[in-house]
Amino acid sequence: IDVDRALACCLEPGILLVQNEVPRETVEYAISTAQKKGWMVILNPAPARPIDQQLMPLVDIIIPNETEMATLTDCPVETLEELIYAAGKLLQSGVKNVIVTIGAKGAICCNESGYQQIKPYIVKAVDTTAAGDAYTGGLAAALAEGKNLVESMDFAAAVAALSVTKKGAQPSLPWRTAVEEFINQPLSEVIAGMGHGDMLVIGDCGLPIPAAVRRIDLALTAGIPSFLQTLSVVKQELQVESVIIANEMMVTSPS
Repeated sequence: IDVDRALACCLEPGILLVQNEVPRETVEYAISTAQKKGWMVILNPAPARPIDQQLMPLVDIIIPNETEMATLTDCPVETLEELIYAAGKLLQSGVKNVIVTIGAKGAICCNESGYQQIKPYIVKAVDTTAAGDAYTGGLAAALAEGKNLVESMDFAAAVAALSVTKKGAQPSLPWRTAVEEFINQPLSEVIAGMGHGDMLVIGDCGLPIPAAVRRIDLALTAGIPSFLQTLSVVKQELQVESVIIANEMMVTSPS
């Protein structure tokens, strides 16, 4: 009844995020009901326990850590190759995307297109209690805002990284403004070091950079931070005197 009431409160389908700290029957009912109504379903299988195989095709994204992955697949997960193989078993069961969080090594995403590893944000860890919850919550929030899966994984990594810098569970979860400042910190440092008359070029289409301009690659992962995110930070901190839009840009991004 609580599941039905919660889903009915939303005017249109959204994202259902569930984990195993509630009764198995509730999780299974929530997944099947939400999927029938067109919701995206994200499952964080923590703590690890067997999952009804009939539910797996209803899950859009499953987010286990290494220990949970080993429990779910009965496979070794010591190396990247072993993790990818184990993720393949979950994909064969019908899950659409498998994201494995691997602590200080970041996370990998496996789906029918292959796999991609997202690098972590490097911080000094104080308490990792809320890292998993911070990651899954950050991922769901980013997806709800329209970010793609890779961008959402990067945002989630930033949320999780900030969460481990403070003690406690709920007290360690960061505010949105803190996450954005954390993500944009490398760009802000670059801007702070610029002098009057220096030129900053932001490129998103593989266009050539003028010979006299120093190139700074801010992305740890291709496309992160995104072009629009970078431009937004620049506009906040610098006065934009001119904009040059190449024909190639107008063709690829006419809006």
